[in-house]
Amino acid sequence: NNFCQSILSDKEQRLWIATNNGLYRRKRSSATVDRFTILSADGIVNSVFEIRNIAVANNKLFVATAGEGLLVFNRNGTRLLKQIRFDKLPGQVNNALYVIALNMDTVIAAISNSLVYINTNNLAAKAFSLPAWHMQNNFIAALFKDSHNSIYASSNKDEKSFFRKQQGEKEFSEILVTNDS
Repeated sequence: NNFCQSILSDKEQRLWIATNNGLYRRKRSSATVDRFTILSADGIVNSVFEIRNIAVANNKLFVATAGEGLLVFNRNGTRLLKQIRFDKLPGQVNNALYVIALNMDTVIAAISNSLVYINTNNLAAKAFSLPAWHMQNNFIAALFKDSHNSIYASSNKDEKSFFRKQQGEKEFSEILVTNDS
């Protein structure tokens, strides 16, 4: 049984479908959906990854996975450029929960208890924390980009706040939620 985690339409009119049972793609001109076979740099084929989220930036496809970190492919998805592992970071497992294109040069990946900036040119990754964040206690629950290019992150920190990075700002800020009567 497949369930869909995320859907992305790219500039070449391909539909990418992230599922618990792998990555699928469909050309808009075709009625068929094909399972996307992932060929690693060392030639190992695996099509059954749990895919959490997908983003496109700088002609690259960024695929957030459970257990395999962040997989980066060339724009048509035929060649794995890099596997970005997160299990080397303190307190992390190799899961990428969400990935969002901040702009053409940067994507943000949400891993269990922090966020990571990834340079789309050299694929260098740099973890960072949110304001008043405790890595051992907090985790990212969701990551979202709105139509104004603001990025929002929710967490288990408390029910009275979330985090936002507006376009042009360098850092995320904590937004407190109030009960207005």
